[in-house]
Amino acid sequence: MTTNVVPMRPIRETATTREGTRQSERKWGKKVMAIGFCVVPSLLLRAQARLGLNPTQLAVLMQLCDHWWDSDRKPFPGKKALGERLGLGPRQVQRYVAELEQAGLVERIERRAAHGGKLTNVYDLSGLVARLKKLEPEFRAVKEEARAARKSVARPRNPKSARGIRSKTNATRPGGRKQNPGRIPEGRGGPGVYEMSLTRPGGEVKSSPSAAEVQDDLAASLSPERLSTYLRAVRGDREKALRLHTWNTAMSAAFYGPLQGLEVALRNAMHRQLGRCYGAHWYDNPAARFDAGCRERIAAAKGKVVRDGHPVTPSRVLASLSFGFWIALLGSGGRVDSTGRKADYEMTLWRPALRGAFPFRTPLTRKQAHGPLDDLRKLRNRIAHHEPIFARRLSRDYEAILEVTGWISPATQGWIERCSRVSTLLRASRDAAEVQF
Repeated sequence: MTTNVVPMRPIRETATTREGTRQSERKWGKKVMAIGFCVVPSLLLRAQARLGLNPTQLAVLMQLCDHWWDSDRKPFPGKKALGERLGLGPRQVQRYVAELEQAGLVERIERRAAHGGKLTNVYDLSGLVARLKKLEPEFRAVKEEARAARKSVARPRNPKSARGIRSKTNATRPGGRKQNPGRIPEGRGGPGVYEMSLTRPGGEVKSSPSAAEVQDDLAASLSPERLSTYLRAVRGDREKALRLHTWNTAMSAAFYGPLQGLEVALRNAMHRQLGRCYGAHWYDNPAARFDAGCRERIAAAKGKVVRDGHPVTPSRVLASLSFGFWIALLGSGGRVDSTGRKADYEMTLWRPALRGAFPFRTPLTRKQAHGPLDDLRKLRNRIAHHEPIFARRLSRDYEAILEVTGWISPATQGWIERCSRVSTLLRASRDAAEVQF
């Protein structure tokens, strides 16, 4: 009987390594650390986007690093062993390694036994090391600039200010006139949060509205029902409610791009598979046995194409079908006609065609594909109808978008990760005054 447990090599202890081990044991637990650990530079994680790595590519690299024990001995794990750790098939592992090799991060070196038989490949990570060394000066410079900026902002701008702060609220100029007469109240985020600088033609400055006036106008533009949702979330604080509304608007805008990437990838992949099984005009093929609801949506899409003055072609029908239509095809199927007969999408759509739309997730059942996509459809609809989404678990929604997109197209998944603002906004405070959409 074989085992996948790899014996750990003893490490020569020094005072530094002993202290590092103790710190790690405090964080993770002694028994967990006794299994072994992998030393990986933080730069590999921080530079993931710069290296163009999607989550699975990074995971493959991390697994290779875990097998790289000595600097002079390159790792040589088998594809099957890597696949078991990653939940991937050997061919998928081979595909991801090929992508890393094409990117110049990994080099596969063939090994053969003395009798000529093939052994597992050796993986040379010199390309990855060289790329990280090339990026290091940039990241170090940013780190040093940030450190210098923190020191600079902590220093007093005027040496005299170190002697103490003198209130100028009631300060007067010679002659008894108060300074800053009629000063505009500030919001909690400081000056500029609610103030507007307005200038009349000719350069005459017009008085800015107060924070309360701006809040009144903005609240009036929202319906009481819509605003009440935000007020309940912040216990009736109107200023916080309006800021939460701003954050919700910014988050909705940020989700538009990832949802678009997923929807386009999904419909194109499903369209290709249906075309291979039922022909280019699959939506007209009775063998597909669409239920009544889907047939109505297809008819509506074709009608829209005609009303727009275009010929009814597969590409135009494809573009006119909604996100909900494609997700409905991953369901079990509804009634076919008035007799009560039900469509069986498992047998007519999923097994012969639509399973192939998700080539990077195996095995995958129809229900496993339908569940997360139907939940994302609800998120998309709320965004499209300008509804609040702040109460949802948005970090999980974003992870689901990335995961499902990765089942269809890892390249699209990587594009979303590199370009999306969702992660940045999730880290921002919902009460932050500087949030923009």
